Amino acid sequence: MMDDYNFSVIITAYNIQEYIEKAIHSVLEQSYSAFEIIVVDDGSVDETANIAIKALTRTKNSQVFRQKNKGPGGARNRGIAAATGDYLVFLDGDDWILENALEIFNTELSTGPDAIFSNRCWFYEKSNKFVADNVFTKSTQGPVVPKRELLRRYAVPGKAFKREFLILNQIFFPEGMVWEDYPFSYNVLAKAENISVIIDVTYVARKRHGVNQSMTQKRRLGEFFLQSRFRQIDMDRSIIKNSSLPLIFKNFNFDKMEFDNRLMKDVIYLEKEKDDEIVLHALKRLKNYIFDNQKIIMNNVSMTVEKIYTSILAENLVDTIKYIQQHKKKN
Repeated sequence: MMDDYNFSVIITAYNIQEYIEKAIHSVLEQSYSAFEIIVVDDGSVDETANIAIKALTRTKNSQVFRQKNKGPGGARNRGIAAATGDYLVFLDGDDWILENALEIFNTELSTGPDAIFSNRCWFYEKSNKFVADNVFTKSTQGPVVPKRELLRRYAVPGKAFKREFLILNQIFFPEGMVWEDYPFSYNVLAKAENISVIIDVTYVARKRHGVNQSMTQKRRLGEFFLQSRFRQIDMDRSIIKNSSLPLIFKNFNFDKMEFDNRLMKDVIYLEKEKDDEIVLHALKRLKNYIFDNQKIIMNNVSMTVEKIYTSILAENLVDTIKYIQQHKKKN
């Protein structure tokens, strides 16, 4: 007879042998016990998978899968396919959840929400400090409506999702890219009928330092990461266009969020990157993407960002960096 689990905790991992045990133990030490653990090792070449297997040797409600590298989306999708719990909780293998996280989520299950959102905090390795990241200020339940803070947290960690809801609506993660959280989250918001928001902190996200930095911290201007950003923005805009979200959030400028905020998170690395070849290649890739979307971009960004994008279109790196510096001072 198969055990019934309220939660499947899906831990995704890639070359994080120094962190994976803490992530696993944060689940094993939960104050709530009706859960299963699914670890998906996404093609690690270090000891990550072996450490996970050892940590779970005596845990019957667990599985460890090894697969060729598919990126975080592919790893999470493998976890969804293997999960049997009513709700899915995604945990990046270099992070951890607080000991009462599942117990907190469990208090929301009586209304059968499609998703549960909670607060989280950051742990900065460099300073060994915790920093609150509390975007939710009021606990609420019910449909996706304006004046809720749902649009302020797109990242998947710190949330629980009803497995049946995801499967029935064919909501999975895009694969072969980073920033996969965003299209997934927009699909959830577009299809969900009932979302619970709680102000409790359930999740600790680690900001790695030095040689342990994640790839997204190191390689923001690399071809794969820029292509992922362009794909993420295009997918977001397509989902929004073909959903009721613009009608629900009438006063929210989704295009401004994409081009004034998200794309700029990568653009500012033109000033930080020390490798001239990477900078020049990124400048050309950004120029092409901005040119292809020039009208919609320029109609939805601030004046300081417009100056940056205009200088990129001219392939004027000196002005681009100057305007990036001005933008950073204002923000």
